[in-house]
Parts: sequence; C-alpha cells; structure tokens
Amino acid sequence: PGDYVAILGYLPYDPAYFDVLGRAGRRLSSALGAAVCVEAGPRYLHSTGQLHKGGPETGVFLMLTTRDPVNLAIPGKHFSLAQLYRSQAEGDLVALAQSGHRVMRLDLPGHDLATLEAVARALGHAAG
Repeated sequence: PGDYVAILGYLPYDPAYFDVLGRAGRRLSSALGAAVCVEAGPRYLHSTGQLHKGGPETGVFLMLTTRDPVNLAIPGKHFSLAQLYRSQAEGDLVALAQSGHRVMRLDLPGHDLATLEAVARALGHAAG
C-alpha cells in the first residue's frame, strides 16, 4: 500500500514502444492497485527523476535498457553518443540503488516491438 511502480525505458523514442509499455503499465496498475508511470530516459531525469531518487522509498523501479545500434561520434570527445546515453542509464541505476530504492534493470537483447511485447506479457503474467 502506498507504493508506485515506475517503468523507465532507456530505449530509442518510438511512440509504438511506449504505447506497448503504457498498456503494460495500465495492466500492472489494475492488478496491483498501485500507480504506475512509464517514462522515457534520459528525459525524465530532469523532472520526475529527481523525485524518484530524492523522494520517499515508495517507488519500485524497472529500468529497461538496450544497446543502441546507432553509435555516433561526438566531435572532440573520447566517447560516442550511444556510450553517453548508456552511461546516463547506468548512473540512474546506481543512484537509485545507492539511495536504497527497489530497482531492477532488464537489459534487452534488442529494442524491436516483439521484444517489448514479450516484456509486457511477462509483466502482466507476474502481476497475476
């Protein structure tokens, strides 16, 4: 009672992906009787991400990550855009865990729609 679930998708932004995750979130919310939010990383870090890490320990976090197939160089830097993006997810995971929050990361083998639908089905099954 009083907990919420946050599905944190560090995935390429595609409305179809987040539609699948949104449906999964609604099913979880109904099954658990808890608020569920679905957020796109790293964008949420500057808004609700602050609440997640600094707020009460009532959040249960599922972080979804994948390897970005597009790896663009950043001029003048020794790291790529994909590495920067991944390090933001890693940093958020560490910050949540070190703050004592309940967090699990699922590193997906790909970010195709079929993979996300399988994750959504598994979440629904786990919630009962």
